[in-house]
Amino acid sequence: MKQADLGLNLTTKRTRKREFLAEMERVVPWANLVGLITPYAPEGKGRKDRLLPVSERALHWLQEYLTRARPQLAWDLREKGVFLAHDGTPLGMSWVASRCCGGVLPGVVPGF
Repeated sequence: MKQADLGLNLTTKRTRKREFLAEMERVVPWANLVGLITPYAPEGKGRKDRLLPVSERALHWLQEYLTRARPQLAWDLREKGVFLAHDGTPLGMSWVASRCCGGVLPGVVPGF
């Protein structure tokens, strides 16, 4: 006999995390997002996937950049950096920091 046979309500608890992930899956299916980013992203520490909350608008422009602009900037096709400078080299942290957050990016992961 299974618990479902007893007529128990076995639905999982609704949490903000589950609702957020369900909405993200509806907007951009996880497999599509991973397929879009994987060629450019190094593996996470301990081979763990990293979750990054991002808006639908940001995903749209990331996809536009990856399909239209980045191929024209990448002189070296082996370059793994996502965001490239005009000479095809990855944008450095100092460049990013100088253009946002008053020159300081707290808690930024190296290798951006």
